[in-house]
Amino acid sequence: MRSALDERLVRANPVATSAVTPDPQLLERLLDQPRLALTSPRRRRHGRAAVIVALALALVGTAAAVSTFVVQYFGADDREPTPAAVVAELERINNAPDLPKVAADDFVRLAAFDGVEGRITVYGAASTVGGGYCVASATGDRFDAEGCGDTDRTAQRIPYAGLSGDSYGNAFVLYGRLAGKTVTVEIRFEDGSTKRAAVRAPFWIYVLAGEQTSPGHRPSELIARSETDSIVATQELFAPDFTSRSSAAARLPKGDGSAGQEAMRAYLGTLVRRGAGGLALAVDLSRTHELERFATPEGQFTIYEAAAAGNGVCVAYAGDAGSPPAQGSFHPDSGACFRDAPVDATPTPFAKAPPAINKIGRYVYIVEGVTPSRTASIIVRYEDGATTAVPVIYHASFAAWIGPPHLMPGRRPAALVAVGRDGQVLDRLTLDPTVVSP
Repeated sequence: MRSALDERLVRANPVATSAVTPDPQLLERLLDQPRLALTSPRRRRHGRAAVIVALALALVGTAAAVSTFVVQYFGADDREPTPAAVVAELERINNAPDLPKVAADDFVRLAAFDGVEGRITVYGAASTVGGGYCVASATGDRFDAEGCGDTDRTAQRIPYAGLSGDSYGNAFVLYGRLAGKTVTVEIRFEDGSTKRAAVRAPFWIYVLAGEQTSPGHRPSELIARSETDSIVATQELFAPDFTSRSSAAARLPKGDGSAGQEAMRAYLGTLVRRGAGGLALAVDLSRTHELERFATPEGQFTIYEAAAAGNGVCVAYAGDAGSPPAQGSFHPDSGACFRDAPVDATPTPFAKAPPAINKIGRYVYIVEGVTPSRTASIIVRYEDGATTAVPVIYHASFAAWIGPPHLMPGRRPAALVAVGRDGQVLDRLTLDPTVVSP
């Protein structure tokens, strides 16, 4: 459900969206997809070969045509430099204060495969201090996506994340940094089969494609092994996260034609295109209901919510009668998903991972971020002293929507207050009211 810290918010699958939709990086963190989340996030080499060629995977097209999908895995002897254009983009992105400190020049090749628009190469770089790491991909010399994590700041028993995107087609990249006594990682699939991930210390990586992204055959568990091949740890995976676009698109529910379900179905289609088809299929379309409604000068702006498997929700936006306002102030296929996730016991104040405020419509904003530890509720306090409760809150993330009448001076949001189960104030963050305006 975006990743400062990879787990608490997985930053993976950045996808360009309309200027008025939520910040795509934050959205992907909040999706918390190990992509996946995206986030998301997200080793010793096998022999001395610089390049390890994986077994070919058969990909069956819509017309029943069969093509060959071959992945190259690179070993420690590989010396191919990272393209200058990719290095420049990584240097720009890696200035973010909440990401591990890695040098763009330190990125090395981990894997390569053919994507929709050309050859995709996956690069990785590890922090020299602590367990931080970042993985990025590029089509040729064009930067595609990046995911970062930290083995020292995660609740995962085996640190992992994933990458996917439009250019990946039906493929997913599953990866992580080796931690503790782990020297290799094994992937178990829904059908009981297993595969060893490729290793280029300190990274492990595996590219999923073909049958491995179809229901019944997707990855369901990670197994970390030591030098003696004994099991160090296991990590359950949410198999639907790794559902191919084609499989997910064919399984999207039809809906009943209501404005809420039509808005939600449009957003689920967006998730499928982004490579989050598993999350889209986890949404119970029949449980779509109105979460909040704002009366704006352009008409009604409605936020719909639907429950998702794995203890989460997705929200979708619609204008009057389920159509976008005439001025087109928001993208009709936009929305967001929030899934619960375990977090560590270390208190995380608002200031350490500041919430983001993004405009999703001409008169509507979303406030979203990391939920401080032990928080039971979050209150939005306005300039005039009025308060409202944040409607979506999980252990790992929260979201609130701001619209009329709280956009005018004197009534705008001024602070966020995190409250514990005993009613005690755990944290408080002052907001800049001038950020929101009609």
